[in-house]
Amino acid sequence: MPEAPQSIASRKRPWGALAALLFLGTSTAAVYWLSSNGNELVWPGQELTVDAKYLDFGEALETNAFPWKLLIHNPTDKDMKVVGFYTDCSCAGVTPSSFTIPAGADSEVLVSLDLRDYTAKKNADGIAEIPPALRSFAVAISPKIDGRIDVQKGWRIKGQVQRILTIPASTLDLQQGYVRGLPFPKQNLRVIAHVALSGIMVSCPKNYGQAVARRVPGERNEWILEVTLAPDVPASSLEFKIELQPYDLERRSLPAAQVQVIGRVHQDVNPIPESIVLGDQSIGQTTVETIALRSFSGKAFRVQSIRLSSHTLKIEPLSQDRDGYVTESLFRLAATCSKERDERRFVEFVVRTQAGEEQTATVTVDSFGVQKTADR
Repeated sequence: MPEAPQSIASRKRPWGALAALLFLGTSTAAVYWLSSNGNELVWPGQELTVDAKYLDFGEALETNAFPWKLLIHNPTDKDMKVVGFYTDCSCAGVTPSSFTIPAGADSEVLVSLDLRDYTAKKNADGIAEIPPALRSFAVAISPKIDGRIDVQKGWRIKGQVQRILTIPASTLDLQQGYVRGLPFPKQNLRVIAHVALSGIMVSCPKNYGQAVARRVPGERNEWILEVTLAPDVPASSLEFKIELQPYDLERRSLPAAQVQVIGRVHQDVNPIPESIVLGDQSIGQTTVETIALRSFSGKAFRVQSIRLSSHTLKIEPLSQDRDGYVTESLFRLAATCSKERDERRFVEFVVRTQAGEEQTATVTVDSFGVQKTADR
């Protein structure tokens, strides 16, 4: 049957109640909030509750997704609709995030906690300190109740986290000195195990290289992570992750840790400098710079062609061997400012090594602070 229309008196009742309570609020500071359906009022003092036994998970191994069940109780005589949760860090997620708890009933949610913390703090001398094996963890969560503007009092979930691995340098930076075609030196990272391990299995993307974890001789809980880049890694920026999977003495897998690898591999023939910044320029002003092409490995190459992105750039060679092959080649670049705006231009060199490998080297040319007329 269709719902009977509300009487005028019943439709006015919430607003009348709100007005009366707002009036009383001048002396009692009591206010009701209208829920989103406009028909019910939620009293700010009506709080959802959680028993203390659900707020302490005791001791847990370090992991990125520790599941913890939370039983939320509605002690009021009205249904309470939860429309989300506030947390004081990104280490906690709650599912489901939206649900209704009937009056006097309970609802269970699953809180997923990221308990990881692999890094070690540094002391005043910049030396990494090995943290204790057991550390405290806590996160605050508060439910968002439909119809309430204020945030109800939340709860703090806490516990003790058993560290498994500490990696004093959790990021491996390979920014300097790597040239494609030359042997890549091994990079070592120190790894501290806080529990007895039978081994650590290491996973590294094969197209980037290989990595292995070795126990330090004479040390029970200290390991070295050896990372070697593949010889055919392309000349480009690097960014990948290495996963360390520890195993306890009974060969059971423990939560894994990760190392972030960033860096750059250069091609053998590189321009020096890679970027030219001309600074303040006036229209018609010409600036002259020197560019060197150099082989890091000392292998001979020849410049096949040069492409200029603008007619305002002029280039001429300053040196060349008689047979056309060199290990370093110098050029004079003349850049003229011709526009009343900042410019980004480039010079592109295509070179070929004696081994027949073709490479491209690019120099960017930037100017800023362009004036309308040349200074007199």
